[in-house]
Amino acid sequence: MSPGPVIALIDGEHHPPAVRDALDRLDAERGVAAVVFCGGEEKVPAAVLAAPEGHYGRAVASGAPAAELVRGAVRAVPDARAVVDLADEPVLDAPAKLRLAAFVLHLGLDYEAPGVRLEAPRYERLAFAGPVVAVIGTGKRTGKTAVAGHWAALLRERGARPVILAMGRGGPPEPVLA
Repeated sequence: MSPGPVIALIDGEHHPPAVRDALDRLDAERGVAAVVFCGGEEKVPAAVLAAPEGHYGRAVASGAPAAELVRGAVRAVPDARAVVDLADEPVLDAPAKLRLAAFVLHLGLDYEAPGVRLEAPRYERLAFAGPVVAVIGTGKRTGKTAVAGHWAALLRERGARPVILAMGRGGPPEPVLA
């Protein structure tokens, strides 16, 4: 589990008192910085979403696609470390959860759901003041080197002097500059 405050994803599939209890426990353990309602409005009385503090014990962002609401929560709570997904099917089916998880990772937060924990890649800043372009992937033979080489050729045609830094999972211990 990521330390620090989290953004919780909830839905209308579960009764508000049960969701509130889960949010209270999560808040006591890690701190809940924001709550995002991912859908299922048809199962929740309108009064619940109109005044979520009285039902969920805290403000709840709703009324837009989940990814937009998550992006807004991340902007509002820059110290959040993870998104904890308490939503369930049918509101968020497996493909929707994976898309949302990928988006959360892209934003730099970890994604956690029952039985799943995905860590956002940790990027280290290079001691370089110029522009940096990264071609990143974990699969073998996916064209990362070819893409980087093509971009370098395009930049060279425009008068730039690009440097390609390649580093594989299996070594070498120090990056190779080309």
